[in-house]
Amino acid sequence: MDRFSLKTHLLCKGFSGDMGLLGAGRIGGAGPAGLAAEVDEFLVNIPMFRSDAGGSKIRLAQQGGVLSAVTEEASYPMKKIGPPNFYTKKTSDGVPMKKIALLHGRDCLATTLYQSCILKKQGLGCGFCTIESSLQAGRTVLEKKPDQLAEVAVEAARDGITHMTVTTGTPDLRDHGSGMLSNAVAAVKKNVDLPVHVQLTPPDRRGLERLHSSGADTIGIHVESFDKEVLKRVCPGKLGFDYRGALKSAVEIFGENQVSTIVIAGLGEDPKLMKPGFVELTSLGVIPFLVPFRPLQGALLENHLPPDPYYMKKLYIDLAHAIHESGLQMNRHRAGCVRCGACSAIDLAMDELG
Repeated sequence: MDRFSLKTHLLCKGFSGDMGLLGAGRIGGAGPAGLAAEVDEFLVNIPMFRSDAGGSKIRLAQQGGVLSAVTEEASYPMKKIGPPNFYTKKTSDGVPMKKIALLHGRDCLATTLYQSCILKKQGLGCGFCTIESSLQAGRTVLEKKPDQLAEVAVEAARDGITHMTVTTGTPDLRDHGSGMLSNAVAAVKKNVDLPVHVQLTPPDRRGLERLHSSGADTIGIHVESFDKEVLKRVCPGKLGFDYRGALKSAVEIFGENQVSTIVIAGLGEDPKLMKPGFVELTSLGVIPFLVPFRPLQGALLENHLPPDPYYMKKLYIDLAHAIHESGLQMNRHRAGCVRCGACSAIDLAMDELG
């Protein structure tokens, strides 16, 4: 199994065998939960909860204390990413730092600024999201204060973390959280020199300009799916937002290679919509960050199966061609999901193109 196939399969199916060997990972929250590991020297976010448990062709094995990913053809070395030192510390107001922000991937500090969502409260939340699960479990706090984030960012930088992602549930539909995010970014930038990525539902141009002025380096505005029928069923609260206009404005403000959008495959979308969608986004200067759907415990789509790895491989190749032909360069993206790369195999698909 080549590295591209190996990563795609792990993203979709995870491991068979004793998952307890991996230890604890994120089982819920605002983003794709899992556990980051290095397999054959690439970074991958491995699912910890699977509704199709046992369906993976890759077995997790341990011999002499060394972990391996084992296929029918070969065994690949594997290394877990250890917890950073700041997990043992508290902010000056006594909150455990790991309740404020977490290590994602290899060297990204990530936080959900507001651990709830008005769309969810209106009964219009996304079917794949479990944003409030970590709050209900006591693993985080509802709202992270700018000063708290700044303190954690300083400590995280000492641990070798090199960039930061600040996402949020939509707190209101006036500014979509852009004001709250701007205040948080400004506080971080005042205290530590870390590139910062922000994510939110489409704000107006004024909100985008405020985020950029606050010091945000990159931005993600997530279309989720190109299929309107999927959006009606899975993300009803996001219908009607002007994604194209917001993304176009974001590129004008943040620049090419600094704007991304998450596209989730495996939600029942019409496959014929995917390639044209990639081409449209890349023509705007936006990097589509393609991820496979991942079922999370407690989500409305908890029992919906992840996509077939072969389906994902084809989509990744189509996306790689669109990125290459547009002239976009993912390695210039300063912070966030595109720079981390753990949740997508687009990095190895680009390698396939040479």
